[in-house]
Amino acid sequence: MVSFESSDPVSFLIQFLAVIMAGSCVGSFATAIIDREKKGQSWIKDSTGSASRSACPHCHHVLGFWDLIPLLSWIALRGRCRYCATRLSPFYPLVEIACVALAVLTWVLLGWECSVLIILAGLGFWFSSLFLVFQGHRPSATLIISSFLCLLCLVFYVLFAFVS
Repeated sequence: MVSFESSDPVSFLIQFLAVIMAGSCVGSFATAIIDREKKGQSWIKDSTGSASRSACPHCHHVLGFWDLIPLLSWIALRGRCRYCATRLSPFYPLVEIACVALAVLTWVLLGWECSVLIILAGLGFWFSSLFLVFQGHRPSATLIISSFLCLLCLVFYVLFAFVS
């Protein structure tokens, strides 16, 4: 658990910002998974076999580095595509904010440990799976296996932490 009274303010701020950045990146990853799973696309590789890239849902322009900075690029572009100016869904920043909130909550409850990193890694998979199920979509086997593997890593970490 994070101790708010006795911690060094600089260390606390660095950890807090790191958790916010990690949570927003996890949220961005989750939105990509959810969007591609809904369309029946692979979130690992595209149809040519190369790494799947994010693109505008309207003009299909492949997004560059500056377009993919979680939350900040959406705010800077005022919720519009840089290339065609079409308004983007508020779904993207809302999922990122939800993942930031879950990441901060996890950090506050568990502190800065290896288990937090495992939970943050799994958070994107778990959040995506739950979101798809609640929207009536069936998550792919790849997503279910990825979620299960993160959960398995967390269980092994907890078991070995108590043994040693």
